[in-house]
Amino acid sequence: MSAIANVQAVTAQVTKSPHKFGNPTNEELTMTTYEGDPEATAVVLSETTDTRYTIINDAFSVVTDVKTCIKILKDEGKDYANVSIVYFNSGKGYQYKEEISNVKATAYNLVGGKVEKTKMNNDLVFREQIDNNHKVVKFTIPKVEVGTVIEYQYQKTSDSDTYIDTWYAQHAIPTAFCRYDLLIPEYFHFNVDLTGHELDKMSQERKASGNNFVLNGQRLDCEGTTYTFTGVNLSALKDDDYIWNLTDVCNKVRAEFTSFVIPGYINKQFTTTWERIDDLLMKDDDFGGRIRRSNPLKKEMTDAGIFGIQDANERILACFKLLNSKYKWNGNYRLWGRAVRDIEKDGGGSNADLNFILINMLRDAQLDAFPMVMSSRQNGTLPLTHPTLNSLNTFVVGIAPNDTTLLFIDTSAPSGALNVVPSSLLTNSARIIGAKSKLPIEWVNLLEASRGRTVSQIQATLANDGTLSGQVTRRYQNNDVLVPRSAFRQVEDSAAAINKMAETMGISISQYSMEGKENNDTQLSETFSFTKQCDTVNDLIYLHLGKLLPLTESPFKADTRSIPVEFSYAKNLNVSVSVTLPEGYVVEELPKPAIVNYEGGDIVFSMKCRAAGPMLSLQVRFDRKRQFFLPAEYGQLKEAYDTIANHTNSTIVIKKAQ
Repeated sequence: MSAIANVQAVTAQVTKSPHKFGNPTNEELTMTTYEGDPEATAVVLSETTDTRYTIINDAFSVVTDVKTCIKILKDEGKDYANVSIVYFNSGKGYQYKEEISNVKATAYNLVGGKVEKTKMNNDLVFREQIDNNHKVVKFTIPKVEVGTVIEYQYQKTSDSDTYIDTWYAQHAIPTAFCRYDLLIPEYFHFNVDLTGHELDKMSQERKASGNNFVLNGQRLDCEGTTYTFTGVNLSALKDDDYIWNLTDVCNKVRAEFTSFVIPGYINKQFTTTWERIDDLLMKDDDFGGRIRRSNPLKKEMTDAGIFGIQDANERILACFKLLNSKYKWNGNYRLWGRAVRDIEKDGGGSNADLNFILINMLRDAQLDAFPMVMSSRQNGTLPLTHPTLNSLNTFVVGIAPNDTTLLFIDTSAPSGALNVVPSSLLTNSARIIGAKSKLPIEWVNLLEASRGRTVSQIQATLANDGTLSGQVTRRYQNNDVLVPRSAFRQVEDSAAAINKMAETMGISISQYSMEGKENNDTQLSETFSFTKQCDTVNDLIYLHLGKLLPLTESPFKADTRSIPVEFSYAKNLNVSVSVTLPEGYVVEELPKPAIVNYEGGDIVFSMKCRAAGPMLSLQVRFDRKRQFFLPAEYGQLKEAYDTIANHTNSTIVIKKAQ
């Protein structure tokens, strides 16, 4: 049996890697597919992570050694030879600093029946500063092709004795074997938890271990605890339209620090708080310092009469629109801002760059504006019980017109509005920092304030040759306004956006108009004329409205699902259709009325169709109040969407009267 087959056959008690680093087997070198996932472009044969404490410069540090072995199975998998390791290194005296060292990599190829071993030279290892607080080590392993087995290893050293990286057992490709060894001395107290959605493929063990250190010239002998977590045949974390961050749902181990006690020497309880992080950020020249800078658009604000606008909301939007006319968002989300001279030189910047300018503009306009820091939904869930600056990656602008009202906006959505920001920023944990108002809250659930609503009216006439022609009017509200506005901003001209919409809906579009495209409010409407050819057979016309109706296809194809379903925000749809039948024709067959009520109102759908003389009317209503559904709910959720799609995809049969 091959090494990989052995991995698949092991029980949850396996603790040793079947792969021997530095000595790939013939079975590994000749493998062409991975049995656990035949479509995989590559597979992690083995990954071992060893985390422990040591003494550096008379202080405790955390050292982690990582060894990874990957088999390249397809051309697309060769990209796994390009390795990037991001680490926290600000040089500003924050909570901790990390270093990456001992980087080594080797490629193994089978050439003429013999193993050819190619080591990576050190000059192929590069280091870059990617922002104010993070660096990246990059290297490319040489001589990698389909069939290559690659190995690489590195050591990460952190001078924080109270923070241990979360260990992730899964990757974008399947993992045949992984193991995590975590040794914690008795002086350090952590809550160590294994979570995920493939825990049946994991084992865990805990045992006592001896430790000794030399601290300040004194030898310390102590007990400790070694945690060992092992995973076999773990599935790949594949892109999913209904999961914002796959690491939120993968198998992982998180260690939460609680206290540090050396009897007779140190007794340090958990002191890293969100208030401490607030203080660090506000004292940072590239965060709090950006709020204290002068407003570069003050003259433009004066010329535009913004300071004289009485209504607070109008004043906010006037500042927002002026900013967007001067600078462009570059597509990046950041936490720290750059100097205004750099933004002006580039003609724009990240959302943080522009948000800091907006905060200064709003404060000059006598409005209390402040950052609301967060981990974006793509960045993963913010660990509220384990405060760490490293988990934050961006912020939106909060505004308090008074002590009881909170609004928010973000410059990454130039077509947005108050309380309307991109879905990626609709986190349930945004933290207010530096507000002058006496707001009664520190944490804000932006999802609670987010909801989309679209109302459509379709008036059409059906000809006896099956041609359906008419007019569609759609009114978008709240978060739904970003959909059409963004569609038109992402193309070179309006015609391209209209053609794309027509192609998607399977219709021809003419006389298109949009009201509110350039505005920054929560209302938008569009109107267009359309034609659609329906099927005809003899005296029958098969009226199929298709994509003129919503939800004509269920997004959930798989029979089962092991991870949750996350929607962008709560959604409400209402579609009214009125069709005038051709003279001498009557309705032969109508869809049956449909009602779906999932979990007592979390998802409600209804569809009614009726005929009266030459008129045919159809009413579709859909309301989804929840954004998050657990794997155990997937079966019912899929059934609800399948039922909805079956009804909205119905065909109405029209027949020529005798």
